[in-house]
Amino acid sequence: MIWLKRFFIGLGVVSLLIALIAVFFMGFSKDKPHVLKEHPGAYWRGGADGGQFVEITQAEPTYYFLQIRYGNGELWDEGWLRFGEKTVSR
Repeated sequence: MIWLKRFFIGLGVVSLLIALIAVFFMGFSKDKPHVLKEHPGAYWRGGADGGQFVEITQAEPTYYFLQIRYGNGELWDEGWLRFGEKTVSR
């Protein structure tokens, strides 16, 4: 019976070594940065499955005019955003 325990322990050790070697040789690379040629100031917000570009076109402190664009550069939405002031709600 002891030989069966040693066999399973050996099998576990070999499996662990194979897994560690596989992880060591896997290639992990960063994604290429998303850039719009027509709007170089736009920042990509999203992941591998999708997202959008956000660009601040006008800035007057606490008020910012944003343009949201699809991945192909088409305008999705735009408008003013108020940011930075603390308000007290009662």
